[in-house]
Amino acid sequence: MSYILLPKQPATRPPIKVMGLEEFWADDELKETLTGPLGLDFETNTYDYTAPDFKMRTVGLGNDDIAVSVDLLGASQETASKFGAWLLEQPYVAHNLIMEAGTLQSWLGNVGKPICDTYVVLADLASEERGPRDLGTAMVNLLDQEKDSDAIKSYMKANKLNWEDIDQFDIDILGKYNAIDAWGCWALYKYFQTITDSYNDTWGQHYWQYHQEDCQTEVLLQVEAKMGGIHVEEAALIEEYDTSIANRDEALSSFLGHELVKPHIEEYQRVAVAELEDNPPPQFTKAGKETARYAKWVEKVAAMKAEMQFNTNSTAQLRWLFFDRMGLAPVEFTDKGEPSTAADCLAKMGDTGQLLLKYRGLVTRLKFLTQVKEGTRDGIIRPSVRPFVTLTTRCGAGKLE
Repeated sequence: MSYILLPKQPATRPPIKVMGLEEFWADDELKETLTGPLGLDFETNTYDYTAPDFKMRTVGLGNDDIAVSVDLLGASQETASKFGAWLLEQPYVAHNLIMEAGTLQSWLGNVGKPICDTYVVLADLASEERGPRDLGTAMVNLLDQEKDSDAIKSYMKANKLNWEDIDQFDIDILGKYNAIDAWGCWALYKYFQTITDSYNDTWGQHYWQYHQEDCQTEVLLQVEAKMGGIHVEEAALIEEYDTSIANRDEALSSFLGHELVKPHIEEYQRVAVAELEDNPPPQFTKAGKETARYAKWVEKVAAMKAEMQFNTNSTAQLRWLFFDRMGLAPVEFTDKGEPSTAADCLAKMGDTGQLLLKYRGLVTRLKFLTQVKEGTRDGIIRPSVRPFVTLTTRCGAGKLE
């Protein structure tokens, strides 16, 4: 799927180099080549740069002349410190600037010199396109270049590795992936600069200036917010969490136990269990020994009898209950002509619909509280945020970490 507002402008990928930090730092000519605005990309074991076990393996740097991946593994502390100080002096662009700026903050105590988030620019310029806006898709659709994700995915699968095992990765495979990503950020930065330069009058200049200056203030504030986190009253959180579980269970019992609902739920349970009970596997082998299949079948029958088989999240089962068995009149129909069980329809379907709606609301609330509970470390939760990509610079929390 192409971005309907943006034309494709094929880009030429420069040479790729993968090297250790000691080798990189000794190459003054290479460092001179990389002076100035750079595409920046880190390969880390997790996206949460505030996590206690956060670890960075490689630093990708890219511009028109070269794409480099620098392996930090095994480097001396002295060289790493010099490299970090050098890196903080380089203006950089990224396709998730909050991640790169936050990683620098976590590593070096400073976000450096961020100048553009190509994800935000892409989302602004392609606002009428609902396709994916990840770096790989943007590179293919706009630059006619592959991100080279398949190689590292195949490598990880073949070697049964996850990103948590990043220190075990083959550096040539990881480094190439890292260097291409860094160059892709740089190439998109140049691409968007060309696009905005083509706009009439001075609008393009003002737009580009926004992404060069004002937007960066938002990035810095978001990194600061994530690093500092939000303090949570853990005792109150646990109390509210336990109360929500009780309220959810009570709401479900009220719905399933309603006089108009209960007989049909019991019927559904009987039919579901009977279908399994009426089809047992052979009980004995020719030698008279009980089969393993039969033993598992007995366990499964017992489990089915102990658990409710009706699924309140199943649209098909809710239609069976409300319309086929209870005989309620549909409030609305879906685009495919089926009776709708959407929230606005449930609210108009009498006591039973409202009871189910109440239960769903409590389930949603409990999911949120679970995220907060699981994401709280030492009384602090750090939300993962990124811009809503509007000129008003609003932010939104993608998930709670």
